[in-house]
Amino acid sequence: MTSYLTSQITSHTANAGADANPLNAVVKGYGNTFFLSACLTTAGVALSLLLRKPQQQEEGTADGDNPDPAMMGH
Repeated sequence: MTSYLTSQITSHTANAGADANPLNAVVKGYGNTFFLSACLTTAGVALSLLLRKPQQQEEGTADGDNPDPAMMGH
């Protein structure tokens, strides 16, 4: 995000010209960076809504197998 902010400030400074106020370029750069952050957050929330909850298995499974202790991460 810092490199994006720096590139946006540099871009806005170059586009503004020599007699423009550099503070305006900084404000526009921060605005662009916060907009990018909001877009990424919105995309993350939207994708998180697509995640499904894992199906819970009951203690006694249908085929009568017990869980393998080696697969429990101990």
